[in-house]
Amino acid sequence: MAFSLQRDAKPEKAEKYYKKALEIDPDNAIYLINLGYVLSEQQKNEEAINYLRYAVNISPDFVEGWINLSSAYIDSGQIDDGLICCNKGIDLDPSNPILWNNRGYAYALKNNLNNAISNYKESLRLRPDNTDTMYHLASTYYAMRQYDKAIKIYDDILALEPTHLNALYWKSIIANTQK
Repeated sequence: MAFSLQRDAKPEKAEKYYKKALEIDPDNAIYLINLGYVLSEQQKNEEAINYLRYAVNISPDFVEGWINLSSAYIDSGQIDDGLICCNKGIDLDPSNPILWNNRGYAYALKNNLNNAISNYKESLRLRPDNTDTMYHLASTYYAMRQYDKAIKIYDDILALEPTHLNALYWKSIIANTQK
């Protein structure tokens, strides 16, 4: 039930069912990880971090725990802890594009833009059609004032998703600044 509610974008209800499931099976890493995810969706980051830390402590080889913990840390502003989790996850599964994207985003937040770009590129090498990662990469090029590279990526996004509002907006901003 909890997973169905999570899939149906009802995180508050899913949270309730995951907590009930954990009363029955408190060391179930999948329940812990999914509960952490739905808590993060509700911006309950500290609570999410507590469940996710427990999950990775009892199941340190479960990559999804590191993915969700890295996201919760990054969302709560604990960027260095998020990077540590990304690194642990990448050590376990270097072919996971989400971890590379999360690490790129963490580096971008730290204004380490060259590292952000290399991580976004690795994420896109693994999953070339990920418009979220493409958007992050384009935004990083924009921040570096490499407008031609940003526009090319915005065009690539729009080829995949013609109504991608952020790509349309930022492409028009660049076009207006270059006049």
